[in-house]
Amino acid sequence: LKLNSSVGLIVFDSIASMFRTDEMNNELFAVNRSSLFFLLSAQLKKLSEVHNIPIIVINQVTGDFSMNATLSRPALGLSWESCINQSFSLTRREIVTNNCVGKGNDYKNSTRFQRAITCRLSSTYETVESKFVIVDAGTKIV
Repeated sequence: LKLNSSVGLIVFDSIASMFRTDEMNNELFAVNRSSLFFLLSAQLKKLSEVHNIPIIVINQVTGDFSMNATLSRPALGLSWESCINQSFSLTRREIVTNNCVGKGNDYKNSTRFQRAITCRLSSTYETVESKFVIVDAGTKIV
């Protein structure tokens, strides 16, 4: 960052994969992992403040994603969630509709995706959901 001042954003993708091991059920591993979360988040916050660069850390969620269930939790657990400043959730839901085509009773299924971003946790933003679509030029709020 000192050598390249044109960096405007840092993104860590799939950070949970760094912490998945066969020892996940080991109590000592869980304690050490929590300590590492706190240390890592403190260093990332310091890096962000010193260089005035936003940092995004992507964390998967686990839970029941059936049609009637909305229960989800961060894959890294509550220790990680207590380390962050803001939490946003991205969702995609498939919507299938039957459309009449032509002059008869011919129907054709069409599929579209309803996407949304929701602010789940923030001291500066209210909890709100914004729906959007992906277009050739990027994204568009709907």
